Amino acid sequence: ATAARRDGPRLPTFRRRGSMSKKSSTVATRLKGLVIYCGRIACEDESASEVEQLEKVLYYYPPNHIATRRLNHVSLCEGLTGFADRFCPGDPIETVHMQNNRYVFEQLEIGR
Repeated sequence: ATAARRDGPRLPTFRRRGSMSKKSSTVATRLKGLVIYCGRIACEDESASEVEQLEKVLYYYPPNHIATRRLNHVSLCEGLTGFADRFCPGDPIETVHMQNNRYVFEQLEIGR
C-alpha cells in the first residue's frame, strides 16, 4: 500500500454538481482568468497554427495574455473536463480544486 505524505503535493479534487458540502466558509478570492470557448468550432488539425487553434476561444480574460498562454489555459480546461468525463460520462464536473488554484466549469451545451 502507498501512503500520501501530508507535506507532499496534493492531488486535484474533482467536484460534481450537488457534491458540495453544506458547511460554508468565507475565503477571499480573485479572478485570475476567464475563458469561454466552443470546442465545436475548433481546428482538428494537429499541425494548425496558434491562431487557428485559438479560433475556438470566444472570450478570454485578461486580454493582455499572449496566444501561447491562452492556448495552454484552454488546453488545460479541455484536458480536465475530458479526463473527468471518462469516469462519469454525461455528468460534467463543476470544479477542480488544486493546491493553489480552483477551476470552475460550466457546460453551456450538451456534448463536446
